[in-house]
Amino acid sequence: MLRTVSTGPLLKLNRRSWQTIQNATVTLVTNSATAAACRRLGAADVRYMLAEGLPRDWLVEARSRPAGIPVVLWVGRFLPRKAPTLAVQAFAELRRDMRARLIMAGDGPLLGRVREMVERLDLREDVQLLGRVPWNDLKSLYDSASAFLFTSLRDSSGSQFLEALSRGLPAVALDHHGIGDVNVGSAAVKVALSQRPDELPARLGSALHTVLCDHEWESRSVACVNWAAGHTWPTKAAAATQIYQEIVKGSPGPQSDQLTGSVG
Repeated sequence: MLRTVSTGPLLKLNRRSWQTIQNATVTLVTNSATAAACRRLGAADVRYMLAEGLPRDWLVEARSRPAGIPVVLWVGRFLPRKAPTLAVQAFAELRRDMRARLIMAGDGPLLGRVREMVERLDLREDVQLLGRVPWNDLKSLYDSASAFLFTSLRDSSGSQFLEALSRGLPAVALDHHGIGDVNVGSAAVKVALSQRPDELPARLGSALHTVLCDHEWESRSVACVNWAAGHTWPTKAAAATQIYQEIVKGSPGPQSDQLTGSVG
């Protein structure tokens, strides 16, 4: 609450920030909250573009549902805003209905609390905590998983979400902040926030059950790859080049100092 109250006034006091936005021909933003803030500061032309991107070789063909016991994958820093404990609680709800495994890759200050929760919920046989995993080694984790769980409570968008979808892996995420703004179709089941936070684990667990058990897994994988294909670095570079060409063609002359601003 303090962050929300203070961010608006502080942004208005940052002269370099609002002058950049007001003087930019185009302002690129990653989510609707930033778009609204930029418009309040006088942005003339606000457009969406994810800050994240991937090398083209991360993109794969859509794939078939993995065989065997379903694996739910969570990747990220063990930080409060990433909500790793919520992921464990959601998985516990899923395990009430079906056999499954949870693999969590990453480290951070909440790792100890996650271990304690795994023990307390009697999930030690079903949850694997890998610690920090090198980025290139994540490919095999995405490729062998059955669903990706993204529980971040505050993110501009989410690099892990993009990585998972680029490997054809359907996701479950909160319909909130950056992920709430991206239209990925059936590639992800988004769970609306509740007035009661204690309801979220059951909602996420139900969404995981849907992804793991319905007959749409393969079509979801197709939607994953189709969306992720628009966010490789070559595709993003081409989009940025097109914006610059548009600005140059519309500028009054070489003395114009209008630039494109990019805001997370």
